[in-house]
Amino acid sequence: MSQLLHIDFYLNDQAGVETLIDFMTSSRTDMETQGYKEIAHYVDQDNPLHLVYRVEWTSRDHYDKAMAKMFANQEIATMLNTVLAEPATSTFLDKMD
Repeated sequence: MSQLLHIDFYLNDQAGVETLIDFMTSSRTDMETQGYKEIAHYVDQDNPLHLVYRVEWTSRDHYDKAMAKMFANQEIATMLNTVLAEPATSTFLDKMD
């Protein structure tokens, strides 16, 4: 069963927004090989430094493994720490019928 994830990012400035968008776009191919299925990104109409991503993964286990690999890369961890105003929040969602 696939896993739907909602992520909120609050960025320090517009340069950080662009850096995060570029990173998410460039990492898409690598994430696909690790179980990522689909992504939609949004910007808050009232706060352009707040980005929201809705990501579908093959499973939560695939997501956990992909993030462990990604955050083992110190360059990526440093970039995120530089651009984020606060830690991103992730919420895993189940559809209610």
